Amino acid sequence: MTVGGKIKAFRELRNFSQQYMAEKLEMTASGYSKIELDKVKLSVEKLERIAGILDMEASKLMEFDDRIVFQNNTFENNKTIIMGNQGVSIHEYYQDKFKNLENRIEDLENSTTAKK
Repeated sequence: MTVGGKIKAFRELRNFSQQYMAEKLEMTASGYSKIELDKVKLSVEKLERIAGILDMEASKLMEFDDRIVFQNNTFENNKTIIMGNQGVSIHEYYQDKFKNLENRIEDLENSTTAKK
């Protein structure tokens, strides 16, 4: 999987739009799209900023191997999601998803307020 593909996968897991990522990076959505399509050379600084928005370390983003994560993704007694060697409880997983959605709503509300 390419660097852009990895970024796209994590962006989608976080339920972030390309527009949201572009705004956080202070760039156009078209420019951000080129990152995910690997049409631009990504600087280490930009990669670290993207990883920060995705709430992860750049090294973890680069180490991501979709063949391991998605092919080994199983449920154990409907209580744990196994991702590679890391177990995450379903409760923790959804708590994280809700937190991300709440943060996104807050960002949108702040953006709307700032434009008025």
